[in-house]
Amino acid sequence: MISATQSPENDLAKLRTLLAGLQVRLCALHLGHGRTCSYALAAKLTGIAETSLRDMSTGRFVAGFAHWLALSQVHADFLAEPLALVGLALTPLAGGPGDGEVLALLTGASAGVAQALADGRIDHQERAALRPQLRAVARAVDGWSTGGRTGGGAA
Repeated sequence: MISATQSPENDLAKLRTLLAGLQVRLCALHLGHGRTCSYALAAKLTGIAETSLRDMSTGRFVAGFAHWLALSQVHADFLAEPLALVGLALTPLAGGPGDGEVLALLTGASAGVAQALADGRIDHQERAALRPQLRAVARAVDGWSTGGRTGGGAA
């Protein structure tokens, strides 16, 4: 974590250096053939040019906050890890989802999986497209199952 040292300029320079290294590491983990998301699909999901994504993977281009935020569509690490450098963390909002919200998310995700399975298998593009929706379901079910607010009804 970055902490106050001699001057804000030194801290900013250290943060930029850490972010550049983190960016290369996260891109190596999550972008490219056989990883979380191909460059082409990541470009489609994030709106970042494929050439820029490749340059980010090598460190030739250092991402700004908008890029990190867009890349969180590929994997949450792209937002969680830079925030951790400055002592921040992503946390769910107070109060969990209600029963109806969880049911709606589960139904939507099930429909998405069923549609992707229409041809008998789920390919990497379909899987990547489903990932944000399934993550939202996982977060909602986790909050709901651990005592978040509910809409009532029999248990």
